[in-house]
Amino acid sequence: MRLPAVGRACGCTQARAAVPLALRKQRIPFALNLSKGAAEVRDSTGSTRTGIGSNDHKTPCHNILEITLILVLLLFLSGCGTTYLQPPADPPDPRAVFVVDHGRHTSLVLVTDAGDMVRYAYGDWRYYADQDTRLRSGVAALFCRTPSTLARRELAGPPEETILLARLRVGVQTIHLLEVQGADADRLRAELDALHAQGVDRHQYVAVYDLVFAPHPEPYTWRNNSATKIGEWLEELGVEVKGPALVSRWEVRPPD
Repeated sequence: MRLPAVGRACGCTQARAAVPLALRKQRIPFALNLSKGAAEVRDSTGSTRTGIGSNDHKTPCHNILEITLILVLLLFLSGCGTTYLQPPADPPDPRAVFVVDHGRHTSLVLVTDAGDMVRYAYGDWRYYADQDTRLRSGVAALFCRTPSTLARRELAGPPEETILLARLRVGVQTIHLLEVQGADADRLRAELDALHAQGVDRHQYVAVYDLVFAPHPEPYTWRNNSATKIGEWLEELGVEVKGPALVSRWEVRPPD
């Protein structure tokens, strides 16, 4: 199925024109840039750990250019940032998956083979786990490589939208339901559970989100945020993700 161009689909030709031509012609590396260098990332306890990819080689001009591109890109995405999700057609042993749009961020709810649900989210450690919602914390999360977190919470079934809404203790704008292969859902859930268990000594429950936060090894950046991580997880489930996946704006397309 061929999707309409984003600029035409959202009626934002003027916003698209504001994006530099060179930026539009290139495929922007929305996933985390895994360079060979290592960078130190300071966590919420004040200790340092080695992050992935070093920016030490960047000059002030490089930093200014990157910040400018980020601002232009965010302005463009504010009107045209829809990401399209196309689930697989007729997956064997179909299993429900819920993409929960909370407005500023997104979480993913997987269903177990027993019919219960597990909610996962990714984000900036200081902003969510430490609840440091000051402006400087938000700016740091946008322009710097900051410590990140994987959050998890088990929810009782059955896996239905109305039941899920009743179980969630945080605001919800939209819930998108998809069906994927059960084996893929089990594989991703095992992967995320193992990663979450690695940080058990630093588990932190935050009641306002009703989530248990654990450290995640990848630094949080504007190109590796809650939406892009959801996009990565969905691709592991066999869902085709078309679009930037930089902001929480999703639309589900029917399978081919």
